[in-house]
Order: sequence, then structure tokens, then C-alpha cells
Amino acid sequence: MKKTSNHFSSQGVQHIYQRAHDWGVIFYDDIDRLEFFCIDSVIARRYGITVYGISLMFTHLHKSIIARMKQQMCKYVQDSSSIFARVYNAHHGRKGVLFQQKFGRASRVGPKKIRENLAYVYNNHVEKGLCTHPIEERWCFLPYAKSKNPFSKPINLDAASKQLKSAIRIVDRRRKNDEFLRYGELCKMIYRLSQEEQEQLKDYIISSYMYIDFEGAASYFGSFEDMVHAFKSTSGSGWGIKEEYNNCSDKEYIKLNKLFASKGWSINKIFSMAKEELKQLANELFLQYGFNPIALQKYLHI
Repeated sequence: MKKTSNHFSSQGVQHIYQRAHDWGVIFYDDIDRLEFFCIDSVIARRYGITVYGISLMFTHLHKSIIARMKQQMCKYVQDSSSIFARVYNAHHGRKGVLFQQKFGRASRVGPKKIRENLAYVYNNHVEKGLCTHPIEERWCFLPYAKSKNPFSKPINLDAASKQLKSAIRIVDRRRKNDEFLRYGELCKMIYRLSQEEQEQLKDYIISSYMYIDFEGAASYFGSFEDMVHAFKSTSGSGWGIKEEYNNCSDKEYIKLNKLFASKGWSINKIFSMAKEELKQLANELFLQYGFNPIALQKYLHI
């Protein structure tokens, strides 16, 4: 019998795809992304999952992983998702299911198909118009393969503020104990810092919790440099994954974030409004600012 893309193989890479149950925005800001990254790092290590790549988009995420057994893979995805959903709901003041119950998955067996899959996962931000190459994008994490602080200056503890020193101690303690950082901790640590130190702390957290096997991924291309070059020449293949496609650039979500910030609106405002109020707000934002209607629907969870 011919094997389908959903056939599990411990010899291949599993392409994991998850999106919101209502197809809306999940990761509104860097706090959301850091929270998920820390949780997923802890759970991946707990279940012995090898992660070759992960891209956190606004409305969904992609992973390329290796698991010994299908049950191990499912338990890892389920635990990571459920823990994140619980703390996410508490932080944002929302209720109910966050991710679609059944996550997307496709087995990619053989060096060629694995290379295609890695290129696809790492190039998601490029495809959505957020960067020109994944080596520039924080949330596909490729820049951290060669640097612990690709988006900030190295931390000088002698010159660092008391707040940054305190934050680093918390990160170190949590990581040493294989515990993820909590939303409350992240907000308290980051928002007390200057813009420069915020970027330093984000880099420090990501580097401290880093769990992506860049060397393993690069081995399919010959070297890290060859892998980076290959990502420039192809967007890869996500064959086997049923993903939504539309002409809405993710830059619309960045613009909406800036608008909300300028008006002093919290993202929690979205989850506290009735559906009719959200529809009215979407209509006002469309008429006044010309936002893409699809982006408005996803951002406001209509």
C-alpha cells in the first residue's frame, strides 16, 4: 500500500501545523511568542523531541520535528498546546479552546523532502512579507544559530540596570529548574526595562531556552551556510499540510498592533467585546484606515 503523508515514520521529519480554532490571530506580540517558546522548549525536552525548525506566525505555527513514536509526538504537541492555551486564556481574559483540536501533520521522509520541508518552515515569514530572508527574522529563530544576541548588544552586567540583572536571575533560575517563564513574570520583567534592554532580555530568554537543533537541520544541506543559501533560492514545500492561503499580508497585523497601542487599547479589549461590537469596530477600522477585511476578521476573531 502506498504510504500517505500522514503515515508516521520515525526515520523522517514530522511537519506540524497548528492554527487557532477560529482561524484568528494567536500571537499578538512578543510576550505571546516568548511564552509559547519557553513552554514548547520545556515540553520538547521532557519528551525527548528533536526540533529542527519552528516558525511562529500571527495566526499559526509550523514545526519540523523528529520523534521516535507517534504517541510521543502527539503527547508533546498536546501538552505544549494545552499548557499554553491555559496561561494564554488567563493572561488575555478569554475562555474556551485556543488551537484547533486536531493539529496538521505530514511525514517528510528522505533528504530531498526534508530539505524542502525545512525551507518551507523557515521561509514562512518571507512568504507573509515580514522579511526578505529567514536569517533576518527573530521568530523563525534562525539568527540564533550563530549568535546569542542577534537583535541586541551583548549584555554588560556591570552597566546593566537593576531591573535587567533581576530579570536575568529569574530566567536563569527558571531554566535551570526546567520551568517555563510565566506571563506575569515576562510582562513585569520586560515592561520595566528601556527599549534597548527589552531587546537584550528577549535575546537572552530565547538563547537560554533554545532547543532547536540547527546542526541537525544543516546536516541535510551539507553545512549551515549551504542551508542558508538554499533558503534564499527556494521557499520549500508544505505538501501534505492543509493550510489556508489568502492575499493578506501579515504586515496588516503589525499596523493593527500599532493602532491599538496608539489608542491605548489592550488586546484583552477584543476578548471582552460582544460579537456585534467587534463587527462594528471592524467596519469602523475598515472605513477609517482601509485595513484588509480578512486581517480585521482574524485580528478581532469575528
